[in-house]
Amino acid sequence: MLQLSQIKTVLERITIDGKLPRDMCHEYYEASKEIKEDIAKVFGDEYPDYLNVNRPREKKDQKTYRSKIYRNTFKGFRDKQIGRLDYIPESDDFSVVWPQGKQAKKLMEFDKGNFNEKLNFQDWFFDFVKTEFVDDPNSVLVFVPETIPASDSEPYLPKAELIPCENVLQFRKGKYCVLRSMKEVMVKNMETSKMENNGLLLYFFDHESFTVVKETSRASRDRALKSTFEIWGLSREYAVDSTELLIFQPFMHHCKGMPARKIGMKRLKQNGKGEELFASTVTNALEHIKDAQARYSDIQVEFNYHVNSQEYRVATRVCQHEECNKGKVPVRNKQHEIIGHDTCPNCQGTGFDIGGSALDFILYSMPKKEGFTDNASGSVPPVPGGFIPRPIESVRELVAEYKRKTEEAYADVHMQFHNRTPLVESGKSKEVDREEFYKDSIVLAKHLCTMFQWGYNTQASYLYGLMGYDEQQLPAVMTPSRFMLSGLEDTRMELNEALQNKYDSIVTGIVQARYLEYQTGKESKEYKRYKTRMELDPYREMQTTEKVFQFGLASQVAVIGSESHKALVKQFIFSLQFNSLLDEAELLYPDFYNRSLQDRRLILMQLNEKYTADIPSSMGIPITLDTPVDIKNAEQV
Repeated sequence: MLQLSQIKTVLERITIDGKLPRDMCHEYYEASKEIKEDIAKVFGDEYPDYLNVNRPREKKDQKTYRSKIYRNTFKGFRDKQIGRLDYIPESDDFSVVWPQGKQAKKLMEFDKGNFNEKLNFQDWFFDFVKTEFVDDPNSVLVFVPETIPASDSEPYLPKAELIPCENVLQFRKGKYCVLRSMKEVMVKNMETSKMENNGLLLYFFDHESFTVVKETSRASRDRALKSTFEIWGLSREYAVDSTELLIFQPFMHHCKGMPARKIGMKRLKQNGKGEELFASTVTNALEHIKDAQARYSDIQVEFNYHVNSQEYRVATRVCQHEECNKGKVPVRNKQHEIIGHDTCPNCQGTGFDIGGSALDFILYSMPKKEGFTDNASGSVPPVPGGFIPRPIESVRELVAEYKRKTEEAYADVHMQFHNRTPLVESGKSKEVDREEFYKDSIVLAKHLCTMFQWGYNTQASYLYGLMGYDEQQLPAVMTPSRFMLSGLEDTRMELNEALQNKYDSIVTGIVQARYLEYQTGKESKEYKRYKTRMELDPYREMQTTEKVFQFGLASQVAVIGSESHKALVKQFIFSLQFNSLLDEAELLYPDFYNRSLQDRRLILMQLNEKYTADIPSSMGIPITLDTPVDIKNAEQV
């Protein structure tokens, strides 16, 4: 049970921006923030500071240049990692099964109206929680009511909220936590007497009770030490001697555990107090990505050096400025006295004439005649300047290293096939890569679906309170184990293999349905038509000639004219003209494919009845079989 002393200790030391002194926060508070910030830097648009550490000898202007041309080529890595989680609710075998009952109906209605921007808890969960699962694994999913019920007979109406790790002030798994909400409340500024929308909202939980604390007034801009707070469950009473007594009775959440839990899966550290530190699913890949980003930055610079190589010009003679001395000219005062030296404006401090002109071409000055001969001294170079070439090998090495680090980053999360060109990879390699991705996806799906189920259980605990709830009335979250990991081309190859090797019709049908889904989509009439045939055609795996042959054998298994014989005939006719029955049903019932499977079957059977209502009692189908082998045709044998 929460104690008032626990809450008072926090409120006395919390700052105006909702922070506690380091010694009051949980042990892994700073480490949690570092994990989140590291992920944000690696996948952000800004030039990351860790790249400066790799080049300590670079000059400031060189670092500035690198930061300006920086482009993050790994933003798609994070998107793909989050996108893989989209496979979970889209999987064929994922579902939320709602029982039939009053409690289940009440929870379903609450679930639909409790998430403003989303249809229900499922949409909210797989939108917000899955993203933070990658970006901030130490954030906390919490369920807490926004208002106190007017009476004991009214239930709590909990709201789901994600608390980022920097707002998780104290957290002991299943025991106790202090959370600062991202929401802010109206607070009165005592200095200006105005209401401001930046008040603190705090949640306190333990294994059986909870309370909500709202800041109501603020007397200082530096710290919230002088603020006043409204605490749910705190009341004042007076004794006989007029002594004021503070009575604190926290509210019971009736959950089997604390209705707040960290969303991470990979636990890095844990101490004896129940405090935990989680890593993201991309944490192991971050070091490889940082190395790859450093190499890519080097590649950008090297390419620039190759495109804009260092220019040189041949120095043909010393500077002709009358006062130039090795690039320096004297500076004189009004009395023409030398008071210092400055850079020569003619040679720009080089000490030599610089070839060039305002006409955008170089003027080359020939050497002067020297000595007693008629020939100019020195040899004339073939060109007056040029560019210093840089070796291409360095670029090749950098590109190879960048590719290697990128490959290692994708391999750490079993997503190698997302980084490769399909045409240059063997079918076996693709199969192995996808198998690892498949296994990893099942583990992630199990973790998220378990948390998703916990969310439903927690909401039910709040809603039904002391009465409790029937566990049979809870929705059941079915964790998927099949994921559509292959693309259109891979599915086509699988279908060809299934047909050529004559796989079981059920296996072939599944692959055919997936291929049709890629081509037309699940909502297309063609896809729904195929699924209906696979579900209702009793002889769907047979060709038309095979059906006719089986039709003829009906008289061998039932007496002609008997009810069982007529039933067999109707069944074969139903299968033979199944496509025409579908055509007729589509015309008569525009919403045919939106109806239940039972209704669709009833409609088709009724349409088939008008073709099979008058089966004669003596009906028999003559069977004529051609000779299977022509013994006169030697080439046929």
